[in-house]
Amino acid sequence: MGKNNIDNMSVEERAALLMSLMRPPDQMPTPDAVEANRILESLRINQPKNINGTISIRNPVTNIQGNMFPTPQGREVSFTSNGRYSRPSVPNTKLQTLGSNATVNQLINELPTTRNKATGVDNRYTFTPLDDAKDLKRALKTGKRTNSRNTAYKRNTNGAFNAHVRKDGEIIGHGTRKGETTWQPRNAGGKFGKHVQFDPTDVVKKIGKFAIEKGSVHFIPKVGPALQTMMTVDSTVEGITGKSPIKEFMSIAEKSIKDQSIPRPATLMMY
Repeated sequence: MGKNNIDNMSVEERAALLMSLMRPPDQMPTPDAVEANRILESLRINQPKNINGTISIRNPVTNIQGNMFPTPQGREVSFTSNGRYSRPSVPNTKLQTLGSNATVNQLINELPTTRNKATGVDNRYTFTPLDDAKDLKRALKTGKRTNSRNTAYKRNTNGAFNAHVRKDGEIIGHGTRKGETTWQPRNAGGKFGKHVQFDPTDVVKKIGKFAIEKGSVHFIPKVGPALQTMMTVDSTVEGITGKSPIKEFMSIAEKSIKDQSIPRPATLMMY
């Protein structure tokens, strides 16, 4: 393709051409990529619903069902996997875990960022990470109480969801959503802790990276079909997160085509 032809290409066509150069034309989607797309589509379709004041979500693909009930202490968050509170006997794959986390995050992302007592809008939340048989077995062996769920919640939310043991022995977590990505958990004793940064949509971007990097976006030499496939994945991610990877990519693609540099797709597509 000559320089004049490149100069006459639209930004969208340049983005598609650049991405086609980064991926072998005969690469087929991997099972992970197909599964990632299936999860992304399920997240788009199965959005949280407010039914008589209770916010609920049910996703038959990720097998997560959750609720946020209004209480005097804020919204009480709870969810089940496959209809049970117990952990699965067979550990989830990384992609299955991301799908589960994304579904739960869709639910808690419904929390507002401000509180209005007059209207009942409440940005406070509370939750109870349940002990299970594995926790109890470990406690009998070590003599120390552990709660695997609380450890996972704290890790997956950058500390926004972090419970503490009360004097009565129950593990309870409380906090307040201060902004789109700013949360303030309560420490032991109910004192407010430091603000933490947690973006509930980050996990969706990770699933999107599976779809793109594992070959679900199947680029072929013809620009038209390649662009159509790429935009399908991008619109799904944008519909869930409100952010479009391809729109951020296009301005960089336009510059990269002109100066003949080829940037790394993982960096450009999802960061």
